[in-house]
Amino acid sequence: MAGRLASTAALNRIVQIFATAPVSNPDGTTGIRIHLDAGSAAGTTYDLGGGNEVPYDADLNPAATETNAIKAANFNTARKAIFYYMIWGDSYDGGCSSGQAFNVPNDTFIVTVGPKCSWNATDNYNVGTFVHELGHNLGFKHGGTDNLNYKPNYLSVMNYHFQLGGVLKADGTTYWGYSNSQPTSINEARPSEPNGLGSLGAAYKTKWKCPNGTTRTTAGAASAPIDWNCDGDTTDSTTPADITGDGANSILIAQNNWANIVFGGGAVGQGTTVQAKTSPAELQELTHEEWMQHH
Repeated sequence: MAGRLASTAALNRIVQIFATAPVSNPDGTTGIRIHLDAGSAAGTTYDLGGGNEVPYDADLNPAATETNAIKAANFNTARKAIFYYMIWGDSYDGGCSSGQAFNVPNDTFIVTVGPKCSWNATDNYNVGTFVHELGHNLGFKHGGTDNLNYKPNYLSVMNYHFQLGGVLKADGTTYWGYSNSQPTSINEARPSEPNGLGSLGAAYKTKWKCPNGTTRTTAGAASAPIDWNCDGDTTDSTTPADITGDGANSILIAQNNWANIVFGGGAVGQGTTVQAKTSPAELQELTHEEWMQHH
């Protein structure tokens, strides 16, 4: 969309995230070669002959209808079995959500961290949200296999904790991709503070929610003890802690995203057969207000 295309630097970062993916290919190589086609709007590197800029629209409303109309007018149907379709937009449905993938899995998504809602979209916001929404197209949910968000053991940009700020690494860097491990599950009815996230959390920091609604970040590696109930110690193992902030005590199960990619959402790779989809009602995405409340 006019004025909303991410920078070349952001597109380069997206390519690199997939290129370094821990995914094995039939020819013995690893990684995924993602082909981004913005047509002439992004220079020769990202002009594969099929993408194009579409007119600016401050509010795609209703989002699914307008997105499908833009897609029908600009997307060659011969590409539908190979390419996903996305729009760099401003906002949709009269709200301030960061994006929408419409279904899980799917073949179409939008990124809407635009000025209408004062997102002040940085490369980080664009990269994180693009990878997040594409992740829904690839079969991932906000909790991995379920829609329970803010799991501290789900170390993925699919988690709202990390969508716009990246997954925090113990060495001080950030990671902008999908989870590549599945740390131990956490029972919120009796989370073990001494165990932290276990050995698979050693390379990462993490975030969790306290009873007063604030969000905390580990000072160091998430494999170290974590004060889940925010009472000042890290020795509890039988005290309940609602560390996702949803008002319930659940068993938090993470997912290794890269090991569970669904190639073939929507029409991609399917010909006339379309993958089963999750109801759009389940795709309530991160809003500007929610992000500001927790960060």
